[in-house]
Amino acid sequence: MSQRYKLAFIFFAIIFASGCETNQSQDKFKINQLFGFNFGEVASFAPDKYLVDNQTLEAINPNKENPFTKYQVTVTPEKHKIYGILASSNTQYSVKECIKEIEKVSKRFIEKYGDGPDMRVTNKNDSWQIKEKNLRSITMACAENNAEAVSPDKNFQLTLVAQDKDLSMEAFKAWQKRQLSDEKFENQK
Repeated sequence: MSQRYKLAFIFFAIIFASGCETNQSQDKFKINQLFGFNFGEVASFAPDKYLVDNQTLEAINPNKENPFTKYQVTVTPEKHKIYGILASSNTQYSVKECIKEIEKVSKRFIEKYGDGPDMRVTNKNDSWQIKEKNLRSITMACAENNAEAVSPDKNFQLTLVAQDKDLSMEAFKAWQKRQLSDEKFENQK
């Protein structure tokens, strides 16, 4: 399975594991943008067509932040609004090194976003998450990447997934509606 599909799988696992509370007011969020990509902003680099299935789009990022070197976004199918931001490191880590890297990067996020009443931080063995109002989140984890492993003990890659739950649900509903209309059309043949 390619790295792109692994990241997309991790992204959607996080979306559905975090519940489906939507329709809350979209008042100001602290987590508005990450690495120069803004939630809800139209991705100018997206194709001009309706996206048939949920694809991650490779994104060139002028605001690279260590240790991340590869960036992707997910967008709503019709309007191409950014609802997910994915980043991964190029470096291969041992589990211990990867966890230390999560600790370093998570400190930067806590300094930037805080840990107030609207922010909830969780830290598990090899993952870390900050959620804002249960509507926006940033999750980091150590993902096994044997395909690019430099050695048997250095086969982990730091991955990050950030998402806006309301826009994620908007995208999901659009694809579901499209799929149902396609199935209805196929059944009429």
